[in-house]
Amino acid sequence: MGTIELHAPARLLVAGLLLLGCAGAGQSQPATRESTPADSSLGITDFQIQSGSMVALPPAQLAIRTAVTRAILPRQTPSAIELRFQYRGPTDETVPLASGELRRQIGLELRVRDTCNLVYVMWHIEPTQGLHVAVKSNPADQWNSQCRDGGYIPVPPSFSVPRLAPIEPNRARTLAAEIDGNELRVWVDGSLAWSGQLPPQAAGLRGPFGIRSDNAKVDLELVAHRDLLSGPGRTDARALP
Repeated sequence: MGTIELHAPARLLVAGLLLLGCAGAGQSQPATRESTPADSSLGITDFQIQSGSMVALPPAQLAIRTAVTRAILPRQTPSAIELRFQYRGPTDETVPLASGELRRQIGLELRVRDTCNLVYVMWHIEPTQGLHVAVKSNPADQWNSQCRDGGYIPVPPSFSVPRLAPIEPNRARTLAAEIDGNELRVWVDGSLAWSGQLPPQAAGLRGPFGIRSDNAKVDLELVAHRDLLSGPGRTDARALP
């Protein structure tokens, strides 16, 4: 077969196309922006212990063994908080609540101005069971010795599941919460379990998230979510990813 001789302009055109082809072959696809992780597991140094104590359980868990435990996250500003836990049974000591009631429970604190002004999302273990949401409002007080068990305002749900499976020893469970505007939403084991409008007394509250336990041994991991759990892009606002 005879050779084809290219004139100078054609040779230049072919060379240019070859160079472009080689350059294109050596290039990768446009890099996607590396996003910040959507959530982070919190360690014991993230907490400010107000009552009781917690100990670290490597690699990422914490343990509560004291009858009364209160702790906040003063340096964290997540949009939502998620408690992953296992109930290990009653504490060695049982301490009644300020009302005198004996109760075992674990839960989340939101908008903690102080111990007298905050939002509670509590999961009762016994003798009662299920979710109980309340705002504690005592604007003139800041210490538990001042407000004691006063100022509780139960928050009725606009949506709630009829019945939750009770907390049982050594069973992994999750409890998550977020406040979006004036609406509080609570997830249990990955599904929306409760939502409702907070009363006016909660509107002016500002402060961090926290956890609370009473008379319950608990192994836990607390996860701070950067975004709202029901934010844009969720295919099902009633389920965690």
